[in-house]
Amino acid sequence: DTDMDGVVNRADNGFFNYTHSKSGNVHYLTGKGENIKFVSSAAFAEGDVFMIDGNICPAFMVNGENLPDGFFKEDMAVFCFRHGNCLNFSSGGTGGVLNFKVIGGTVQPVSPAENTIWVNTDIKITGWAFDPMQPDYLSAGGIWFPTGTSAQAEFNAVKNNTLTVFPQSARQWNGSSYVEKSAYIYKNGAWTSFAPTVLYVYNQGNSDTGFVPVSLVNGYKNEDGVYDGITCRELHTHIQVGCTQAIRSLEKIDLTGYRTLKAVVMALEGYGDADKGVPNITMFVTDEPNQTLNNEDAGYSSIIGTYRRNEKFSTWTEFNYSINDISGKHYVGIGNGNFTVGASQLFVKALWLE
Repeated sequence: DTDMDGVVNRADNGFFNYTHSKSGNVHYLTGKGENIKFVSSAAFAEGDVFMIDGNICPAFMVNGENLPDGFFKEDMAVFCFRHGNCLNFSSGGTGGVLNFKVIGGTVQPVSPAENTIWVNTDIKITGWAFDPMQPDYLSAGGIWFPTGTSAQAEFNAVKNNTLTVFPQSARQWNGSSYVEKSAYIYKNGAWTSFAPTVLYVYNQGNSDTGFVPVSLVNGYKNEDGVYDGITCRELHTHIQVGCTQAIRSLEKIDLTGYRTLKAVVMALEGYGDADKGVPNITMFVTDEPNQTLNNEDAGYSSIIGTYRRNEKFSTWTEFNYSINDISGKHYVGIGNGNFTVGASQLFVKALWLE
């Protein structure tokens, strides 16, 4: 069973069933999932508020306006989307109609309906969620679509309304972890991949994000007690990175949907009369603009993730650091983590995300 018709959710037409109750002017919703369907136990009145898990959730229609008096009556099927701590209602009464369908299978469909989302999987899809954060409510077979603020596969989720979704990738829960899956959406007569485009921090003199040199050691001083001035030097087609130095993205980058931080580098021994050291390559993710990579520094514990290689590479070599479990906005970079000045050299031809 390739499920080409799509098992889109455990609930009706892609929505998770919530229970609804009302006390005073508070509507209580109980359930799990971002795509919400409930049968109203009481009518909505102007000034009413919604509460989920003890949190007040501001409610708006998809045009940004407040819900009007009588937006829904008692015993009506109501649909809405939870975005962060806000609820977006597509319409009142019987609710809006989804403008997309999620299907699974190992063979790409031919000429499906507009906004058909195909996940290349041989495992039956038991549910799905579009969510910037990893959900904890999907059962085995469920698909998590991480969302961001922009995407090449963006689409309008609700017919006759504007509720734009920006999917970054597709990951299927196997009961213990999420496994990356290829996913595509059919728009304007063609399939568009969910995979984000390549984003270069540095590429032989060019950059999509901008980059800056940074020191890897807090307050590094030479024997005379003066800060050592060795910095990164751009040499037309690559960057020479001195000991204790690095380059990082100019600003934090939303890593949601990106799977790998990649680099093409050479790592050589030291120069001149300096003690020869083992060359070092350190790729890193951090929230600190001047993150130290010296584990003896107090600020080291703030680092989010690193990939290190202590080895000589005398030809251009590609390295891959998996960031599949990292999301949100962070700095990314690569550095020479040898903390003896002049002991090793690092040359960076490219640093990018994909």
